[in-house]
Amino acid sequence: MDLQAIQTLIEADDFTTSFEPATPDIPLDRLFVLLNEEKQLLTELLFIPLEAEVENVHLLQFYVNVPIELGSSIPTDLQQLILNLNAKMPIGSFGINGEDNLVYFRYVLVMPQNQTPEDNNTIVQSLWLVFYLVESFLQQIQAVAA
Repeated sequence: MDLQAIQTLIEADDFTTSFEPATPDIPLDRLFVLLNEEKQLLTELLFIPLEAEVENVHLLQFYVNVPIELGSSIPTDLQQLILNLNAKMPIGSFGINGEDNLVYFRYVLVMPQNQTPEDNNTIVQSLWLVFYLVESFLQQIQAVAA
């Protein structure tokens, strides 16, 4: 399975997508899925490279940058909120990229290597769940970060 096959599957569920092939700067194919234009929610999907010893699975990462402005320091209240949210989260987790001070949500779906988009809607269901989780906590994260 590849991201272009996943793109077709996701577009059938009325999502807007954009496929970005690998480049010398970013050596992985990426698929961007617009979750909510007004709230600037965009999910990046990519396959995480695995060691040769790991067989029969693909790791599909869903990554969403949370649209908030953080200054040069990360508020302690925001760090605590993220820890509390992650303790309750059914899948995935929020995090803070220390280099760029960006808040993100990340989920990795483990898929059998022989799974095809025609066989399973797990990818679309996971995308909807990621969207729901990010949107559910977005206002709370933005309020604490402000």
